[in-house]
Amino acid sequence: MPKVLQQKAANGEIYLFSQGKRKRLANGKQTTAKRISYGKLLADGSFCPNAYYESLPVAEKIALGIEKHPKPSLLEQQLSKTSAATRGRPKELLQGFRKAYGDSYLFMQIAQQLKIIQLLKQYWPNSWDKLLSIAMFMTINHADSLYQLQPWSRTHTVPACSGLSSGNLSRLLDAMEEDDRQRFLTDWAALRPSEDTYCVDGSSFSTMSQYLRSARWGSNKEHDPYEQFNVLVAFGNESHLPLFISSHSGNIPDVSTIEDFAHNMYGMDIRNTEFCFDRGFCSVTNITTLVKRGHRFVLAARSLSVGYIKHVVKQVSLADLVTLSSYNDEKELYGITRESTWTYSVNGEHKKKASVPLYLHIFYNPQMALDKQKHEFSLIKELQRELRTKPDRAHLNLYEKHFTIDWGEQNPYKKPEYDAQKKKRKRPPLQPPAACTVKSNNSVSPRQFEDGLFVLLSNSQQDCWEAHRRYKKRWSVEKAFVNLKTRIGIRRIRSGQQTVVDSRLFIAFISLILVSELEKRMADASLDSALMRKYTLELLLKEFGSIDQYHYASKARHVTPITKKQKKLYDQLSINPPARTMTDAEQAACDFD
Repeated sequence: MPKVLQQKAANGEIYLFSQGKRKRLANGKQTTAKRISYGKLLADGSFCPNAYYESLPVAEKIALGIEKHPKPSLLEQQLSKTSAATRGRPKELLQGFRKAYGDSYLFMQIAQQLKIIQLLKQYWPNSWDKLLSIAMFMTINHADSLYQLQPWSRTHTVPACSGLSSGNLSRLLDAMEEDDRQRFLTDWAALRPSEDTYCVDGSSFSTMSQYLRSARWGSNKEHDPYEQFNVLVAFGNESHLPLFISSHSGNIPDVSTIEDFAHNMYGMDIRNTEFCFDRGFCSVTNITTLVKRGHRFVLAARSLSVGYIKHVVKQVSLADLVTLSSYNDEKELYGITRESTWTYSVNGEHKKKASVPLYLHIFYNPQMALDKQKHEFSLIKELQRELRTKPDRAHLNLYEKHFTIDWGEQNPYKKPEYDAQKKKRKRPPLQPPAACTVKSNNSVSPRQFEDGLFVLLSNSQQDCWEAHRRYKKRWSVEKAFVNLKTRIGIRRIRSGQQTVVDSRLFIAFISLILVSELEKRMADASLDSALMRKYTLELLLKEFGSIDQYHYASKARHVTPITKKQKKLYDQLSINPPARTMTDAEQAACDFD
């Protein structure tokens, strides 16, 4: 309890109070301490309590030490006069409830089949049920914040029966250790098939707190006016399940995260695995890092003018690429493969070199080249009309790029003159030039040929179409970020503690596993079932959410009637429908209590 202080007022009365601790802000200033008043001492030495002190329980009054024998509060006096037998409902009825059960049962069975519950029990034996309850809440009721979990659990069946208040959840997330999270990710990666390939991508997440050590101003893709931190996710192409998640500072670009990602893969004992990267990760250092770590990769080239790509692309002409043998009618692309050699220094020694084969898959899309050419022609026509009517100084660079212009007597780059009357610099408006001609008709085929090119680099895939197929599956990791930001609802993090943010990202990773597995099963079932094709994820959870469960003390639990359509949906998702009646032992086997 806080220490009780005394302060003598101007009228001679002595007031008793306690004072909290001050906090130092980021600007160096301190906050005002919160003061709690308990009453005052009269002239005869007796204590006169205020209303706040009288409402305190007897135990807290004794801990303060103001009175030796304090009186109980009004509420304690009323409860002592009321008989326990006549107060409230009977005890056996207090344990009765009716809660939504079908959607929670669905995710619990998925978590059990994927061995998520087994891993959570292994590293958090005392709080695994609360962690899984948070993950299920973020998956089913994604629109609300975590402080709504406790009232939501009163109407939905969750693994944890208690301890879901906002304060308990904050302490739980703050107590999670980084070592346990990394061990969980290592064991989870060991369960994934070794032949699977993974797409890696990053995205920015906004935060409203300025006290996170990873919060920085960076390139925010959602254009939120907040600081951000970046999240890197590896997602399986074949399993359609996430493998790994990590966070970085908001001012670190994607191209600088591969070194840290390779170290994490080495620490998780993930080797000889194939990864697909977007062009934002392409650099000489990253390719060398992936080669040294022994990873197989498919990487999109950032630019065709880079040295190690330029000399290969220059040797390929339009006649070599646009042939019948290189055309794929399904993808409507031309593609060829050129083998090259990647040379790098061993252990940082410039004298000792090593080399590995590197395959450059060059693709040509004539439609993309035509669209870019049309866009450039439209831009030139628009600039030409603008020059003849009302030139804009903001487009001077574009004018000089596409036109040969005679401005006459006016100088568009002249510094503005200072207007002493208005106390500001005045720049006269631009007038149409005396002469204007287009530098080129832009009908040259080499430029159009480069506009339709894109290159994939790989050290494992020798077939260009197989590399293209694996790279096109990058939509899975993009969809994973959509689920994280919309369905799971962590686009903006409001917590101010770094440990809590890291724990929330980890639980969001578990929610992403559950959502991804359910979407995969729905997609597989939709191939053969017309019934499943009628359902989206929202409609499916709404269909299962109509199944309720009744429970009364010392009696078997029973579930509301399940329709034939609901049973068929459960079967198509490879999950046994819930039993109509379950004893406590059977319910414990389902890991709900």
